[in-house]
Amino acid sequence: MDDLPKLFLLVIWLPASSLAAEIDFSHEIVPVLRKHCVKCHTGDQKKGGFSLNDRASLLRGGESGPVVVSGKSAESELVARVTSDDPDLQMPPEGPRLSAQEVARLIQWVDEGVAWEPAFSFAKRAY
Repeated sequence: MDDLPKLFLLVIWLPASSLAAEIDFSHEIVPVLRKHCVKCHTGDQKKGGFSLNDRASLLRGGESGPVVVSGKSAESELVARVTSDDPDLQMPPEGPRLSAQEVARLIQWVDEGVAWEPAFSFAKRAY
């Protein structure tokens, strides 16, 4: 029982992000991107010069520069756009906005380094 107060203090001291489970790209990020982003930013659709076809395209960004800064959600245009109330900046521009839970997942994903399954692509296969 003597260790219980120490454990309690450790849990309080640890940042919340260290207690959260790591984001699962396939099950938590892909569905959000499919629901809100792929219509305008995959395949031949590259609105704003931005493509989500693969991780390299995501990191390359679009006409307005980088869209994500790996490890830094506060500096990422993606997060700024999905949380913006400005109709000229907000993403998606039409349809339902991302839920608070979806935004939180994207923030955690960016902060964790923008993990992407090897060889995964939203682009249609050429064969």
